[in-house]
Amino acid sequence: MKKKLQFVLMIGLSALLIPTSALAATTSTLWENDILDKNKGTYTPIVYSNGKSIEICVSKNPKGNTVKLTPYEVSGSKKTPIGSTMSFSTSSACYSKSLSGLKDGKNKKAEIQAKIVSSKSKTVHVKIKHTY
Repeated sequence: MKKKLQFVLMIGLSALLIPTSALAATTSTLWENDILDKNKGTYTPIVYSNGKSIEICVSKNPKGNTVKLTPYEVSGSKKTPIGSTMSFSTSSACYSKSLSGLKDGKNKKAEIQAKIVSSKSKTVHVKIKHTY
C-alpha cells in the first residue's frame, strides 16, 4: 500500500512539473499590416488556415473613428460572411471564430478574408492569426 501511495504521489508531482505553456494553444500570425480605408470597404488578402480558430484584430484606431469588420470565408470568387459585422470606436478590438466546418477544398484549409470599413478614412492596423 505504501508503494502504491508513493507511486501516485510521484505521478502527481511529475504532472506539476509540466510547464503550463506546453498545454497552451499555439498561435501564429497569418497576415499583418496597416489598412487605409476611405469608408468604402477594404479587403485583407485571403489567408489560409488549418488551425482550430481564427482571430482578426484591429488596433491603432484613431479617436472618433468607427471601424466595421466583417469576416468572410472565401470559396473561389464567392465570399460568405462567417459572422456578424462588428462595429467599434475603441482603439482596438478582436473578432474570434472557430474554423470547424470551414476547412474545405483540396487543401482542407479555411480561406479567410476580412473587410475593413473606416468611417473617417483613417489608417488602422490589422492582424489575422490562427490557433492550433
